[in-house]
Amino acid sequence: MKLIIVTGQEGSDVESLFRRIISEQKYTYDDAHKMVFPEKSSLIHHPNSLYNNSRRVVKEHIENDEDLFILTFSDYVMYGILVEIKNHGYEDAVIHQLKINGEDVVSKINRGGRYEYVEGVFDVIDKALDELLDI
Repeated sequence: MKLIIVTGQEGSDVESLFRRIISEQKYTYDDAHKMVFPEKSSLIHHPNSLYNNSRRVVKEHIENDEDLFILTFSDYVMYGILVEIKNHGYEDAVIHQLKINGEDVVSKINRGGRYEYVEGVFDVIDKALDELLDI
């Protein structure tokens, strides 16, 4: 089973990277098990829904030993993914973090849900808290 997450800094072309990675794994875009949350949806999703839905989907794919490709910029989705990786002790998850300059930083997510962070990706909450707390 492969669990591959694709994300990036604001303004990076993550959609092209996402499609390329799916293709490199010998899937067509239409046939791949994928989750794209919530960027291209006309629906408004509550943060709890994003978190819980991502957990449910990742859990099902891990338990069924099925490949899953995820494209997201949502902290809530990422938290859900990381919790399920940790809960299952899953070791083969990979995250691609695309920088605005086109560099694809690939990191393995360890069984504890930790990986190498890239500045400008999943750090809005940290930056806002720093500003609020005058850090």
